[in-house]
Amino acid sequence: MRKFIKFSAFAVLASLLFSSCGNEPVVIEDNISDSTSVNINEEPIVKVYSKYKFPSPLEIFIVLKDEGVKFNSSVINDLEKASTYTTTDRLAIGMGIYSADLSYCSMYEKSQLTMNYFAVNKSIADKLGLSSGFNKDLMDRIDKNINNADSLIKLTSNSYNQAVAFLEEQGQTKILPYIIFGEWIESAYITVNSTKKFSSDDIGVNIISEQSLLFENIYDYFNKANIKESNEALYNDVQDLYELYIELYNNEDEDITETQFNNIKAKITEIRNNWI
Repeated sequence: MRKFIKFSAFAVLASLLFSSCGNEPVVIEDNISDSTSVNINEEPIVKVYSKYKFPSPLEIFIVLKDEGVKFNSSVINDLEKASTYTTTDRLAIGMGIYSADLSYCSMYEKSQLTMNYFAVNKSIADKLGLSSGFNKDLMDRIDKNINNADSLIKLTSNSYNQAVAFLEEQGQTKILPYIIFGEWIESAYITVNSTKKFSSDDIGVNIISEQSLLFENIYDYFNKANIKESNEALYNDVQDLYELYIELYNNEDEDITETQFNNIKAKITEIRNNWI
């Protein structure tokens, strides 16, 4: 049987997957009838129309930074690629990918990169009609807080949360699976490329192992949203990675073997490069 949560920092990730009462998944209604304004100074709760609640990549990057993993600019998506995303699916995936990159840059206090990635997120959000999360007022506030790491993290994280909340309030949830996929695959890609050599004690290895819990939620979410019908290629990629993660549950003495990690790393890299 696999062991879960080796590092105390993983409690942050695990707690977001389950409700505070037992291990029942968080139940969220498909349609949100009441519309509440989101205060940028508060911590908004991102609700997902499926029965699961997904943590943002920010939690992963908190763990990586706390464990001393250095920032690596080579693993984030090229800003110039944003102009190549023209379909709704690719724009939504791109928004998720760039949102993960934005979180990564802000967590590591890369001020100029944070502004650049915020700008590209705003550009994509405009094309998707989600400008409420990336308005000029917020950009001005980010500019004023460019040297305040805590405020920067909060502001950039909340911009994504506001955009998702807007989608749900308007009942426009069809693109949410694509955004969530983009965020997850980019954060996973950054994580596997933060691991230079396999070790059962490596923080990146353990994060990827523990992602089996989250990826099951994403896979279930894709099935509920009938992604196979609208984008079979993307669904097949998710299916392939899901099957690799399922193998981890057969382990008896270790969470993840070197072969399993390398297979998952290769698949994450392949999928990410298919959709950037």
